[in-house]
Amino acid sequence: GGGNEIYNLKNGKFIQIWGHPIFSKNKKYFACFSADIEVEFYPNGIQIYQLNLTPIKEFEYEFESSDMNKNFQPTDLEWTSEDSIKVILKNIDLTKTKIVNFKKTDKKWTLITKP
Repeated sequence: GGGNEIYNLKNGKFIQIWGHPIFSKNKKYFACFSADIEVEFYPNGIQIYQLNLTPIKEFEYEFESSDMNKNFQPTDLEWTSEDSIKVILKNIDLTKTKIVNFKKTDKKWTLITKP
């Protein structure tokens, strides 16, 4: 097993997250992803946090529980703007790729394009 945590070095508090944090350009948010369609030990999706002294989870999306395609997992994530993320998905043998986008509109993160 394994895991990822973010610590507040001033008070020692921490939160567990799904993967390495990828920060937005202005450092207002960070996102992380986890991929595990083979063993299903870990989640298969993304999380988005607002960065404060104690980060607040704003959004969580699991691909396996969606209508997207259970056989795809996130392999990369990129901030395209301060309120938009592009997620690259690949199948288990890395031969097929899909791209999906998430955007924050009206204070809510949503999937804006489907593969």
